[in-house]
Amino acid sequence: TFDACTQLKSLTLPEGLDSIGAGAFYDNALTELTLPASLKKIKNEAFGSFHNKNLLKRMTIVDSTEPLYVEYLSSAYQALPASVEQLYMGRDIVNYGNSSYYETKFWDVIDLVFGENVTTLKGKPNGSGIFSNSNNIKNVTTPWNNPISIDDKSFSTTVYNNATLHVPHATTSAYKAAIGWKNFFNIEEMEETKCATPTIALVNDKIVFSCE
Repeated sequence: TFDACTQLKSLTLPEGLDSIGAGAFYDNALTELTLPASLKKIKNEAFGSFHNKNLLKRMTIVDSTEPLYVEYLSSAYQALPASVEQLYMGRDIVNYGNSSYYETKFWDVIDLVFGENVTTLKGKPNGSGIFSNSNNIKNVTTPWNNPISIDDKSFSTTVYNNATLHVPHATTSAYKAAIGWKNFFNIEEMEETKCATPTIALVNDKIVFSCE
């Protein structure tokens, strides 16, 4: 394991990795993290921290059609770091553990970008939502022409009132008619893309759009 490795600042885990054990990177000094598409499961406190709390600020969860299973026991023992400020979420996060409703929470996220493969914002069916307590969100960027189903509690009232929802070209009406999404006071359309495969990512704290 790499627990207590304070020299580790940036980490891109390789494709082919399918699981991360409990406490594998506990109490390190990571500020950037990329999780591969091949990853299937993350155990309790894999990226937990005590001495170096709140250092990890940027995380990319690479696109995959398969969900990422993340163990959740309590808010004190999250597998994924709650301190992330810039998050690219390219797949669903599914929580498992000793509760029917406790979920992963990203308390400090500011810029949130979703990938095409995301189908739910809940870690558990009975949960309030992964981002329901993320009151610092300023930007939410979505790739879907037809918005995925969420509910009014998926984001907080603070986020609905103050954040900006960035949506694909010519989809404002769809989002204004969709439960949850229509609560955003500020909705902005992105420029029209005419490429075969548009991609959205966070690069150096900025939202970047590209074509492949």
